Amino acid sequence: MVESSNIAPATRRLQSAIEEDLDSRKLVLLSGPRQCGKTTLARQVIARRGGEYFSWDVPAHRKALREQALPTTAPLWVFDELHKMRGWRNWLKGLYDMHGARVAMLVTGSARLDVYSLGGDSLQGRYFLHRLNPFSFSELTDCVPAAPDALVALPKAPPSDSARRLEDLVRFGGFPEPLFAGSDRRAARWRLGYGARLVREDIRDLENLRDLDKVELLFDRLPATVGSVLSINALREDLEVSFDTAKHWLAVLERLYAVFRVAPIGPPRTKAVKKEQKLYFWDWGRVEGEAARFENLVLAHLV
Repeated sequence: MVESSNIAPATRRLQSAIEEDLDSRKLVLLSGPRQCGKTTLARQVIARRGGEYFSWDVPAHRKALREQALPTTAPLWVFDELHKMRGWRNWLKGLYDMHGARVAMLVTGSARLDVYSLGGDSLQGRYFLHRLNPFSFSELTDCVPAAPDALVALPKAPPSDSARRLEDLVRFGGFPEPLFAGSDRRAARWRLGYGARLVREDIRDLENLRDLDKVELLFDRLPATVGSVLSINALREDLEVSFDTAKHWLAVLERLYAVFRVAPIGPPRTKAVKKEQKLYFWDWGRVEGEAARFENLVLAHLV
């Protein structure tokens, strides 16, 4: 077994944009896949600006949030996993209308904050939305083109170890823990726990689904479909569920940033006739086969 020794960048590239939006006194919503570094980024923002951190998953914090027992002298409030609170949008709107002029607010969550409204009033016009992706090659190497059409004219030369960093991205994926651990064994253990927590915690908390065992089986079955046209009919036959059920479960996994789908490229008329899609993982490290995994990495970078 070959071990790698990656070193994580000091800050994520998205941090400067988030801090700029916090200065505008708008609500800042930060979503993205579970364990891609949102909490770490939020704590780095607190370390720079000062502030208080509250997680809905911590019982003491949950009590403070319900009672709105928040320190009004803090320059920043960070609310983690707030979308798990029933009626969180209405709660957040009231809090922002009362304190938004004095306190900056950053809300993070591992589900799509623009989808899981769970009732309540709209936050339209009150927030900026960001998505934190897993690490990309350009973020690891700090080598970013000035514009999408300037890929051949990078502002500075790639670092000497850029080939090894790309190899590590293909091998371990872009999530911080397996990537920077640099160990095949630790990456495999992390992925085993990640899939179980995604189904047993996130889906259980946010979706009223039965047959969680079969949802977990679907999640384990999907890596084999990467690189091929996605057949929902084949999946529903394997799982012995209806077509609509399998389709709904896939949509749930998309909302939780586990997977994403890519439609055929072409004019609207072509898309209307040719409805086949391909499915990819945000954690491309769980895809078997180097060719399919590299294809997944490229598509995630393009997205």
